[in-house]
Amino acid sequence: MQVNKVKYVGEQDGPSEQELKNVLHAYFCENRTVQKAYLARVAFDTSPLGSVALCVRSDKGNKDEIVKNVGWLFSNLFGAHEHLDIPFVNSQQEKELVQACKPFFG
Repeated sequence: MQVNKVKYVGEQDGPSEQELKNVLHAYFCENRTVQKAYLARVAFDTSPLGSVALCVRSDKGNKDEIVKNVGWLFSNLFGAHEHLDIPFVNSQQEKELVQACKPFFG
């Protein structure tokens, strides 16, 4: 996913989200290509209404593979009719992100 501007609104948390975080934490521990991950409420410049995003910091590994595997895990929990945005953040974006949301991994 390529966007120009993201506004990080806060952390997305609740019982369902905690289950997702636990599943993703186990995957990231096994995969070892993700340094940090955040489940955040965000507003993108392309859609200012807001959504939930799995914001990932990964400087190594195949990003397409991460997206595919996370998508599979997500759809197993919530069904194929739901979606999850997965933006990869750089160091500058992460500085903004941590002001609104704490990482659940890393």
